[in-house]
Amino acid sequence: DKFVQPYSANELWRGDSVVVGITPNRNTSWEQVGYGDSDHEFGMALLNGITPVLQRLWGMDKGSAKPLVAIKRRGAQITYEAAIPWTQLHPLSPQANLLFGLCFQINDEDGRGRGYMEWGSAMGEAKRPGQFPSVRLVP
Repeated sequence: DKFVQPYSANELWRGDSVVVGITPNRNTSWEQVGYGDSDHEFGMALLNGITPVLQRLWGMDKGSAKPLVAIKRRGAQITYEAAIPWTQLHPLSPQANLLFGLCFQINDEDGRGRGYMEWGSAMGEAKRPGQFPSVRLVP
């Protein structure tokens, strides 16, 4: 395993990175391909092995509070942390029992083409927000 991330912020998903998709709409068709207006996607990467970045890959920038990212590399281990303000996830807002869709993908590029693993299996081949696993906020 080797670290490869020579891409720009807009194409960070092509190298070693983590991508998170969020959809507020739990009524989206299972077969729908592509994001809707209220969906969001963020990517995190250590660009060129040095600069931590969190990039909005889909959705409108809503509000003045900006997402924060911390990416730490210790040898072959990389830890990704992100804080995305609720204002950036409009129309979602924090409330007990809120139900929304969440999918994440870990991209790995060792110089022979990108591979990936997903929780939700709904982003790698095509963006399918109707297939994102449901997440519920509990009080």
